[in-house]
Amino acid sequence: MLDTIYGCQDRKDDVKIGVRSTAVLFGDKVVPATICFAIIFIATLAYAGILNGNGVPYFALSVGASALFL
Repeated sequence: MLDTIYGCQDRKDDVKIGVRSTAVLFGDKVVPATICFAIIFIATLAYAGILNGNGVPYFALSVGASALFL
């Protein structure tokens, strides 16, 4: 995800030389796409915690901190 955001800086040059990156693929929809991927990541992180029976510290530190960071 962060690579996609970084790749937006070079999108015009990537198109010119034929680089196929996610920044080029998503085009003007980079922000909604990265938001969707962030939501999916947080949801799977929480789901893994539920499946493993992790407690409050896991959800506060792993899921909560990751959600705040993203």
